[in-house]
Amino acid sequence: MGIGWSELARDSGVGPGSLVARAARAAVLDSGVARDAIDGVVGVYGTDSPTLWPGYVVDALGLPDVRWWDTAQPPSVTALSTAANAVLTGNCDYALCYHGKYRWANTSVVGRGDPLRQAPAHEFDPGLDHALVEHGGSMLWAARVMREHMVRHGSTREDFARIAVNNRTNAARNPRAVFRTPMTVEDYLAAPMIDDPMCLLDMDAPIDGALAVVVTTERRARDLPHPSVLVEAFASALPERNDGLLWPEADGLAARRAVGNLFARSDLTPADIDLAYPYDGFSILAMLWLEALYTGPGEGPALLRESWSDDEQRLRLHGRVPVCTHGGNLSEGRATQGFGSVIEAVQQLRGDAGERQVDAARTAVITGGMAGTNRSTILVTG
Repeated sequence: MGIGWSELARDSGVGPGSLVARAARAAVLDSGVARDAIDGVVGVYGTDSPTLWPGYVVDALGLPDVRWWDTAQPPSVTALSTAANAVLTGNCDYALCYHGKYRWANTSVVGRGDPLRQAPAHEFDPGLDHALVEHGGSMLWAARVMREHMVRHGSTREDFARIAVNNRTNAARNPRAVFRTPMTVEDYLAAPMIDDPMCLLDMDAPIDGALAVVVTTERRARDLPHPSVLVEAFASALPERNDGLLWPEADGLAARRAVGNLFARSDLTPADIDLAYPYDGFSILAMLWLEALYTGPGEGPALLRESWSDDEQRLRLHGRVPVCTHGGNLSEGRATQGFGSVIEAVQQLRGDAGERQVDAARTAVITGGMAGTNRSTILVTG
């Protein structure tokens, strides 16, 4: 895989088109694939705010012979799986997939006062009165699930703090991350409350940024400059009763089904995973995904407590598996919507992660999304 990213920032100083073009160009250059050979493009095309149609990227990069294109809904692993399926079925040879987010006024209070962050009203719901528009819907959903988890399973704010602090500790070594200032459990507990028990540090923050990946077959990848990173499996699932983002499934039913589907497609088990990237758009989602991967409903708090290092201010699941080595959405920033985990996993499996590098990392699991909108993958070294 070739990987690339734009700057990630609260205010990048450029528009969403420039961000995606920069990330896409960087991914193509990193891949070692000639620009003219890129013949497939897929972009995350979210409904929550204006995003970029693949045709824009084709024009911006001057790709001359694109014979397949598509769009995918968040999370970002959906774009990766769409691209991989296109390559596997022969619709294209080299697929560029990307995701860009911009701190539009519908996700940022500060952005509402910036004339350059207003988008046409038909692009999304500027009044935030549609149930699925972020964060008017998803934020309330997450707070409700978090409350239910605490009541049903006895999780505490300190448990969720461990997720947030772990990610911030790891982000301090990630030059891409927007939020790198170290913090403690005490800092988390003192953060402003958004919707009790969910505080400001339980939710990812909107930023400007874009990330991209080039996908091809294992055979073609042998001729490219970087060590191969292979897709072992993809999977997704729906909860039993599907109300999209609004179904308050505090037991993580969809996550458990998705994880079951994922490992059913692989000879690996969760015990074989070296790197864990649970989706963390909200800390409660990371909790549910960790339970689905490693324990059972309500057992996440115990897992976090036994995996926590006060000295390091980070998690090592079962004393071995690091979590969100790049900082996750919570600290790298919301522009990634899980794509940051893909980029980081590829870097780790190539051995290119610098001071973040985990020794002998050969397998990574990336979970994405929530409830009725999820897609997960296992990546392995070639």
